[in-house]
Amino acid sequence: MLTGEYAWRKSGTGILPGNAALIVEPGRTTLASVFQRGGYATGVVGKWHLGLGPAGGPNWNGEIRPGPTDIGFDSAFIMAATGDRVPTVYVENRHVVGLDPADPISVSYGQPSGDSPTGRENPNLLKLHPSHGHDQTIVNGISRIGHMTGGKAARWKDEDMADVFTRKATAFIEQRNADRTESIATIRAASTPGSTWSTLATSTAAATTSCCYLSYSFWKKRRDKPAECSEGGSRTLKD
Repeated sequence: MLTGEYAWRKSGTGILPGNAALIVEPGRTTLASVFQRGGYATGVVGKWHLGLGPAGGPNWNGEIRPGPTDIGFDSAFIMAATGDRVPTVYVENRHVVGLDPADPISVSYGQPSGDSPTGRENPNLLKLHPSHGHDQTIVNGISRIGHMTGGKAARWKDEDMADVFTRKATAFIEQRNADRTESIATIRAASTPGSTWSTLATSTAAATTSCCYLSYSFWKKRRDKPAECSEGGSRTLKD
């Protein structure tokens, strides 16, 4: 949707590891850049999973570029990949949020790095039993895909993720409303649509703000349990 091109038409774009390089080349026309050129303030909040940084992957301990702000977004508050993959940190614009320089991040999808415990070898440290492949570095009592060391102060807490993303999405809308700027927010996966829509509905920005929710999990939930997913798909479609 962002580029108008199916991922499978571009080589090297399967299910990306969390340390993959950006797969949308800077300078390419995207949905975000079209809105940006039209005078909208553009922002993305939530799951990214389109890679970050140059070939070889990003520098988690410095400036992360290229990224969303190089392909049409004015601001970004994202997870690099998915909730089950490392690195388990938020990235705001070009930097990891809350990173302690004395505790640099290292990410590997090959051999383990450092001495971070894994779910495979330390099941006693888990609060959630791992599914296939999700048995590597443990963060917040949950073993992930991939290996990560460092960045302890910056690691997210899964239970707070929806609230964190929702606050960021609503703050983006409210700030652009204060600036009297037309805006479009792309909100992926982890934030709750109802809360964001409620903020928009009570704001004078409603007439000048577009929100685009993207998540394959929305569709799955709506098919399987339509009566139980007011925050997962049905309510989004109704509104």
